Amino acid sequence: MLKYQQNIDAVRYDPMKKLFCVTGWLFYEDGRGYSLEMRVNGEKRECETEQNRREDVLSRWKTAGKSGDIGFQASVKAEQPVSSVELWAADGEVSRLIRKWEGEELEEIFSRGYLRYSLDVVLVRDKKLVIQGWALSLRNEPVRLELEDGSDKKLKPVVKWANRLDVLEFFQSEAKVAKCGFNLSVEIGKQPECLLRLRDSANSLEIPLDLKKIRREMWKYSAAAEFWSDFRKEGFRAAAEQARERRLQKGWRAYEKWYSSHKASPEELKQQRKQKFLNQPKISIIVPLYRTPEKYLREMIRSVQDQTYGNWELCLADGGGEEFSLRESVKKYARGDGRIRYKLLAENLGISGNTNAAFKMAEGEYVGLLDHDDLLVPETLYECVKVLNEKPDTDALYTDEDKVDMKGRQHFDPNFKPDFNQDLLHTQNYICHFFVVKKEIAEKVGGFRSEYDGAQDFDFIFRCTELAGTVRHIPKILYHWRCHKNSTAMNPESKLYAYEAGIRAVTDHYRRLGIPAKAEFGEGWGMYHTKYMYQDQPLISAIIPNRDHVERLNRCMRSLLKTSEYKNLEIIVVENGSKDSETFAYYELIQERYPAVRVVSMEKDMPFSCGAAYNTGAESAKGDFLLFLHSDTWLRNDECLTELLGPCMREDIGCAGGKLLFPDDTIQHAGMIVGLGKEGTAANAFYGYPDYVPGYMMRPAAVQNYSAVSGACMMVRRAVFEKMGGFSGEFPSALQDVDFCLRLGKEGLRVLYTPYAQLYHEEAGTAPFHRDSRLFRERWHEILENGDPYYNMNFTLEKPDFSLR
Repeated sequence: MLKYQQNIDAVRYDPMKKLFCVTGWLFYEDGRGYSLEMRVNGEKRECETEQNRREDVLSRWKTAGKSGDIGFQASVKAEQPVSSVELWAADGEVSRLIRKWEGEELEEIFSRGYLRYSLDVVLVRDKKLVIQGWALSLRNEPVRLELEDGSDKKLKPVVKWANRLDVLEFFQSEAKVAKCGFNLSVEIGKQPECLLRLRDSANSLEIPLDLKKIRREMWKYSAAAEFWSDFRKEGFRAAAEQARERRLQKGWRAYEKWYSSHKASPEELKQQRKQKFLNQPKISIIVPLYRTPEKYLREMIRSVQDQTYGNWELCLADGGGEEFSLRESVKKYARGDGRIRYKLLAENLGISGNTNAAFKMAEGEYVGLLDHDDLLVPETLYECVKVLNEKPDTDALYTDEDKVDMKGRQHFDPNFKPDFNQDLLHTQNYICHFFVVKKEIAEKVGGFRSEYDGAQDFDFIFRCTELAGTVRHIPKILYHWRCHKNSTAMNPESKLYAYEAGIRAVTDHYRRLGIPAKAEFGEGWGMYHTKYMYQDQPLISAIIPNRDHVERLNRCMRSLLKTSEYKNLEIIVVENGSKDSETFAYYELIQERYPAVRVVSMEKDMPFSCGAAYNTGAESAKGDFLLFLHSDTWLRNDECLTELLGPCMREDIGCAGGKLLFPDDTIQHAGMIVGLGKEGTAANAFYGYPDYVPGYMMRPAAVQNYSAVSGACMMVRRAVFEKMGGFSGEFPSALQDVDFCLRLGKEGLRVLYTPYAQLYHEEAGTAPFHRDSRLFRERWHEILENGDPYYNMNFTLEKPDFSLR
């Protein structure tokens, strides 16, 4: 039987055009093509169809790639009376019924009228009702929200509207009001119910809300309910500990399931043991010992002996002294294995000194760092040597890791890392374990330094990567970091000295490279914020394309002129097709009032293109640095420009972008990920998430490299911009910023995101960009096929939250 896969994403009826519209995807597993047919009341009708690529589906179904564009939108005229609507797929041989709508289901679709809505979040917190969602009218007019309590008394909610481009993309030409997302809040007291009413000029839609049920469900599933239950039984301390344990357990179970399905199978391990590599380097595993519990020592040694690659040596330097010597234990667990070497030190030399003693024992071409109570997985060294054979220019490499409980049974808190990310390393020691480097490099840098104890591995990694020509990353969990209750992994405040040593490690790294910068504490424990100390104050040219909407432009301009602490600034407004006389009057006014402001014009009747407007502005700019801004942005913090300029003055940085927030303080942009989203081209990381949410591994709050940043706020050195030829005119509607960033990457320049440069961005709607998407996929097919190097391949391409596939 011919196999096919399909899904109907959404169905809607447009009462104005009398169109029944269906959106979804379909493909045959043998790759054959098909055409769509629609039938109304059993009769075949002419239907309009449009097919598109669905990267979200292609990432899940390997066989889907054979069929090309598998997404579809189909619509058919359906004037009442309508008793049934059917969607069929014809493959040239036979037609198949995909879906049929009739009865109550069909009536419900037709009854929705002009108003459309979704309540994404409804909750009651501290006697306040909060509703998040979206609402729009197909009449292309704003929707009003009204609220009544159970006694029909009108309430006065606070409603904040925001852009929902995902909604506009779905409805396409039927909806043009960009601000259809809303956040509603109102004091509700103890009311048991209320009524939410949506209105446009001719329609209303009532949505009853059972507040009593909402409160009950929230309490039933809330952490607070469990906490107070435990508190009454066992007291505060026990209740707090159990609440913490529940939070961990919830994450543990989900990840444990994922890890079990992704680790190497017994058959794969068997095949690895048979593998004979052309290059079989000896890897010396360096382990400093100090009064290591015998159970952990045994498990650590066993994890090394279980390696499927056999050319290794385990170098153990014991600083525990004669009284606590582990010599007999090592002899017992080594079982005569000559690859395990042990040395009892005359005295405890500290973590760095003990590690250096183990390093002096090493005879391998590469050294790998292993803590005395941690574990390797059986395939760790095999995967490392595989990379060294496939890419012999590798000087250093690192792997993904997770944590394991004291019993070595539960795996949790995985650290899925990007490929080498220099600026993320400036922010935190994201490399950590398992780190392998050529022994000759480790010797050149002089091993570990005791003055950095607590962050000695961080300092060592910096010095090694400075000398390494190529640093590679293996996106697999190959290291288990054992978490003790009092270790920095679970209680970061217990070793503040380690983070102070980290500040010195980052600052000294900059000193060695000749970069005038220093580190200070960042947003969280183990995170660092770089402060640049360049003496120059170069001129920045802010370039802002504009078409009418004077109020938006004025807000953006005022934030630059009044809010910014950086004052050596000129502003170039690029006029592009304004019609309102008020706009031109404003241009004259601001140029008279502010000598630093100039207005230049595009050629008349040119379609609006942000990239072309940016190029025009750059031609008139006098500054050494160009700041490209959308007119619907405005500064959130006064050091915004300073934070962008600092890294841009480094020779290795191509451009820098800031953190963009919607007016309701949800994230619009925290870097861009190539391949993410429905179009499968590029999308913003952590889009739509509250700013207060730390995000995966604190990434929204970390300065780091991405493949791209948004052109809504991008700073570029003028010389770099001119060398690259500006923004490409081949992307008139969208993706010109991503294309520009990827071209920078090809030239060996880094793209940097900084959360310390913050702006609000309303994100006005843009025109459809299917043509731009097709061109982007053709031009950048290699990175789309291989994956964004700054986004771990184990993460989903469907959501922007760094969650697992």
